[in-house]
Amino acid sequence: MIQTWKWTYIHILGSVVGADIADPKIEHIRTAFAIIAIGLLQKLASILLVKSRRIGKWITIEPLIVVKDGQFIYPNMKKARYSIDNILQMLRKEQIFDMAEVDMAVLEPSGALSILKKIEMTAVTLEDLKLKRQNVGLSYAVVKEGRIQTITLRKLNLTGEWLETQLGERGIPLDQVFFASLDEQKRLNITIYDKEIPLPPL
Repeated sequence: MIQTWKWTYIHILGSVVGADIADPKIEHIRTAFAIIAIGLLQKLASILLVKSRRIGKWITIEPLIVVKDGQFIYPNMKKARYSIDNILQMLRKEQIFDMAEVDMAVLEPSGALSILKKIEMTAVTLEDLKLKRQNVGLSYAVVKEGRIQTITLRKLNLTGEWLETQLGERGIPLDQVFFASLDEQKRLNITIYDKEIPLPPL
């Protein structure tokens, strides 16, 4: 968190100096005063972050769990202002194409996503078992924020009516679905808006 503050300080300092260079009407004494003030504020923030965790929570972004047991944590995503597509893209960068593989994903203050895969996905390698590599399983987003992704379903040779039937069999109304994905075995992984999922402390 302190490292993030340092980069923010450098960015602000560069903007102030850049404005002074770009506009000759700005008095240099004011720029110098602004640089000193910004430096003092950054120093104070760094001290507070080290001395008091409570104050640190007020002035920095705490790590947030955004995926648990293969399901999105909607309140934390809303708090961080990250969308479904943002998190899915970050998972794909880590070679994860199926939400069901994720035990927990934590959005760090730096904006990076730390991912813990489910133990059954990581404990034994194909090399350990002397097995041939098979095609990587994919999952497809079929509902985003209560809206059926009809184009995706069409490419899978499925319909919206089929999906609503599947949800109905589980007693889940479409408007309560924050996200749903479908894997190659046609297994649904569903995140509901108001479902409470126990989260470990960070």
